[in-house]
Amino acid sequence: MPHPHISLVTLGVTDVPRAARFYEALGFKRKMKAAPESEVAFFDAGTVALSLYAVSGLARDAGFAPDTGSSAFRGASLAWNCASEADVDAVMELARQAGATELVPAKKAAWGGYHGHFADPDGHIWEVAHNPQLPLSPTDAPPFQISRCARAGIPLNVGSMSRTQAPARLPLKDEIVRPTFRRERRAYNNGIWPVAGCDEAGRGPLAGPVVAAAVVLDPNRIPRGLNDSKKLTHAEREKLYGRICATAEVGVAFASPARIDRDNILQASLWALAQAVAALPCRPKLVYVDGRDRIKVPCDCEAVISGDALVLSIAAASIVAKVTRDRLMMQIGAAYPGYGFERHMGYSVPEHFAALQRLGPTIHHRRSFSPVAIADGLKQPPAAEPALGLPL
Repeated sequence: MPHPHISLVTLGVTDVPRAARFYEALGFKRKMKAAPESEVAFFDAGTVALSLYAVSGLARDAGFAPDTGSSAFRGASLAWNCASEADVDAVMELARQAGATELVPAKKAAWGGYHGHFADPDGHIWEVAHNPQLPLSPTDAPPFQISRCARAGIPLNVGSMSRTQAPARLPLKDEIVRPTFRRERRAYNNGIWPVAGCDEAGRGPLAGPVVAAAVVLDPNRIPRGLNDSKKLTHAEREKLYGRICATAEVGVAFASPARIDRDNILQASLWALAQAVAALPCRPKLVYVDGRDRIKVPCDCEAVISGDALVLSIAAASIVAKVTRDRLMMQIGAAYPGYGFERHMGYSVPEHFAALQRLGPTIHHRRSFSPVAIADGLKQPPAAEPALGLPL
């Protein structure tokens, strides 16, 4: 059974623009534009999204009378976990400056931590706490948790309410991180679709193109077993490649060695990623790309470091790019015997270095890369772009 996961916290507020200004003052960043902005606003809140929604609409959606006011409907009380006691004090002070009402000043808690409580302008109760049994890095995004939900008013003397907490359990071993569909599904639930993930294969080799792939997964037909291509065996990649192509929208693009020599490996890779998105049968509204750099596409784009290990669509794209490039390098190996392309895929290994010294570079080598330039005695990359057959 998968663990429950909260992806959105919605608060009913009497004045959405005013509430949005309050949370912006607390440091929350706007996540997306919503229409009409007078009725709903979205913020990035670390591991979840925070939604501010007109209280009358929230009450109506929850089964209350449309004229329910904030005095009778609160929605939820929430917990803000901090990395240190100093951070608790800083958040409480920031909240006071932004217009919150301090309910209980920050102090030592009976359960061993340090906490305080405040209410935002619409009466939602926040507990700001540091729990030494749940250490956080100061650079961690603040995790938000719903601590209590209510369909009626939450009393403002929440500081005197008794609470029981299960003792924290320390992990026995490192958690296995696998990519999820969480980001894509969150976008889908917010009306943003299609969502593509893109990745490339072949930045490091001395020979062959960079192959980029973009994938839009079908939420109802996601192949089982998707993961970062580097964590899969050759047989697993081949099997998943077929399943991805049978169930998802796929685009592939190539940056040739000549383009890499002309533009540099980074720019050539970013160009190929953008071309792969353009090759999709559908036009995505949001693109997740692996790495630190966003790409030039006619829609929103988010760069995700280690995205192939975190985002399922990027993981799928990494598999498509890797399998496509490996198949191409095996064909190049058959056309140029003696280099071992079918084994090392153009990477820097002793067999490849020995072949370069013995046979010299081919038209598929990247002459701007030092080992190739040294082997051929070249200082400048060639001007002509070789014609390559690039089968999928």
